[in-house]
Amino acid sequence: MELHDLTQSVKLLLRQPLVYSREMDATEVQLSQPVERTPDSIMRRYQRNRHWRLYPKEYIYRNFPPAGRSWLDFGWGTGEITTQLAALGASRVIGVDIDPGLIQSTGRRAELDRVSGRVQLFCGDIATIEPQPVDVALCFAVLHHVPDRLGETVTAIRRWLNPGGLHLCRAGHPGTLAWTGFHGTWAFHQGR
Repeated sequence: MELHDLTQSVKLLLRQPLVYSREMDATEVQLSQPVERTPDSIMRRYQRNRHWRLYPKEYIYRNFPPAGRSWLDFGWGTGEITTQLAALGASRVIGVDIDPGLIQSTGRRAELDRVSGRVQLFCGDIATIEPQPVDVALCFAVLHHVPDRLGETVTAIRRWLNPGGLHLCRAGHPGTLAWTGFHGTWAFHQGR
């Protein structure tokens, strides 16, 4: 296969909706997972961050230490990053997602991880929720779900930033070829 053919194939693949077994969408897959406490071994791994050059979450936790910062986790999915940020010392983590089931499961995860006092969850469209200023806004493998509203969504997220705040985006999804581990697409924006 020539490079041009490969490029066209990848472009076509990325335009297709993510398909899981039994044709579940991403939210259905996330809601089908058991909600459990984050294992101590995982938290120790993220505290050490020895493999930060290999794993995107370790990269975030090492280069943008959560401790003492307020965070927005937009489109959090299973809530793992939301509660891990709080467990790693974030002063406050605000999660915004559109699915009530994800709100419920992430709230449960926050209770199990003993960080519910620093996690606040909102269900709705980020463009219609009153911003609560944060130091860091994180979009981890979520913006591909809003391709028709990308500009509006990013603008709404940036309204949540404190002056000098940081907007971190991780593009791609593990189920597509666009996700290439650490070497995937990152975007950073500082300020308002």
